[in-house]
Amino acid sequence: MSGDDGSPRDPFGRSERTIIRPRPAGRGPTPPPLSAGPPSAKPPPPSAYQPPGSNADDEWVAAVPPPQAAGGEGRALALVLPREQLLTPNDNPLMRAAGPLLLLLGELRVGTLRAPYAQLMEQVADSISEFERDVRAAGLPADETRVAKYVLAATADDIVQNIPGEDRHVWTQYSMLSRFFGERVGGVRFFDELERARADPSVNYALLELMHACLALGFQGVHRTSAGGVAALQQIERSLYETLRRVKRANEELSPRWQGQAVPAEAARLRVPVWAVASLAGVVLLGLFLLLRSLLGNDAEAVAASLIAVHPTSEIGIQRRVFSAPPPPPPSAQASRLQQDLQGEKILVQESGNKVLIRISDLPLFAPGQAMVRDEFKPLLARIAAAVEKEPGTVKIVGHTDNVPIRTVRFPSNFVLSQERAKAVADIIKAQLTNPGRVATEGKGADQPIASNATADGRAKNRRVEILIERSH
Repeated sequence: MSGDDGSPRDPFGRSERTIIRPRPAGRGPTPPPLSAGPPSAKPPPPSAYQPPGSNADDEWVAAVPPPQAAGGEGRALALVLPREQLLTPNDNPLMRAAGPLLLLLGELRVGTLRAPYAQLMEQVADSISEFERDVRAAGLPADETRVAKYVLAATADDIVQNIPGEDRHVWTQYSMLSRFFGERVGGVRFFDELERARADPSVNYALLELMHACLALGFQGVHRTSAGGVAALQQIERSLYETLRRVKRANEELSPRWQGQAVPAEAARLRVPVWAVASLAGVVLLGLFLLLRSLLGNDAEAVAASLIAVHPTSEIGIQRRVFSAPPPPPPSAQASRLQQDLQGEKILVQESGNKVLIRISDLPLFAPGQAMVRDEFKPLLARIAAAVEKEPGTVKIVGHTDNVPIRTVRFPSNFVLSQERAKAVADIIKAQLTNPGRVATEGKGADQPIASNATADGRAKNRRVEILIERSH
């Protein structure tokens, strides 16, 4: 047989091996019994059938439908499929015209189809006649048409006459060779015609392909009963296949495009999302900022301590040989007014140079490490603001801390903490003044202690807020 591209198939290759398909529950199709009635009896007609898992473009297939109910009168149903129902057409005009008959002979040989010999004889004869008409219409030479018709008739006789049956003597008496060629001995000239056609395989390729299909279908002829006939047939079929293969080489591969494109594999690259890169960069920058800020804060504290050590913390006096104390300044009425206004509060009011000092000490105005005034001390600041409102001049609020270092994101040093505490007190006092613009703030950190930082009481005194009011004259 030939493939879709017209090239012969290797009957000995892997693609031509017989495949046995299992049937559910081990059941097989039950062939209808041989009919002993007249040729007008209705045999079951073949219908196109495709087994599960098979490809519709690979083979001609047929199955036997259930027989119709008895009792109906009419002509016998056709056993040969019409050419338009063939699933796979062929480029070879001989193979295309012989396709329906070859399909029928194959089913008869494997036992998937059975019919009365009388009815079968007429339909096979009609199929051979139709084959001849189709081949002539295709424009093939008359001699080639005659040989092809002989090959097809000999194959039909050889296969049908060797099917077990009670009335096969009918076929023997009225064989296809005797009907069309007047020969009683079946298939004697088959191998002679084969040798003549092989003399010029390029010209006789279509005829040789038909002969190869008949041999593959089961034609044996004179080799059926001769000694060593099976081996001789295999040698003939193999030699014919090689001849066809040299003229038109078949595709070696099952599919011409089964391999994918040879695209070089790209090196695996790690793809990191943009947001992940941005997040990582942000974390690195934040860590670098905190590190540099901590290092800078440590250096600033060291420099500030060095500057403080340059100047003594005690009061600087001038030694005179003759010392005469200056007369004490006259008492200030301003300080007295403030003391009277703030009487009863734990605060200190005193004159300091040209300013009046209001010192809030020994009071926990703020939580440890915080710069927010506690609610219980806001009334005290409101009272101080009322007293300051009566006094003219500028007002400076100064924050002080102890020497215990602080390292937080908001307060990296005691200097910043003292500034923020001074601003918190100033915000409350400004809210009570008619002119809040005369209030300024300043932070001193731990630079101006008023007590020793070695004790808890001393550190509590150093954590203070001082309000300096310009003296009025």
